[in-house]
Amino acid sequence: MESLEILARACAALKDFVCCPCFSSIYETAPMYVAEQERFLNLAVRGTVPDSLTPFELLDFIHALEGRFGRDRTQE
Repeated sequence: MESLEILARACAALKDFVCCPCFSSIYETAPMYVAEQERFLNLAVRGTVPDSLTPFELLDFIHALEGRFGRDRTQE
């Protein structure tokens, strides 16, 4: 699956969790620190989540979503 398709699927998954999401334009950026990898596609999302959700629970959800789409957060 290519990066743009992964990003589109992740945004669709966020719509099930975040109320009234607004998505920025997509930006392509060079990797930092570990330069021997492909360029990244990035965007920002703004929306609301349930009041009962803590910031750490939101972060856990986002990390799980990244993992679902193949993100490996480990570095060698």
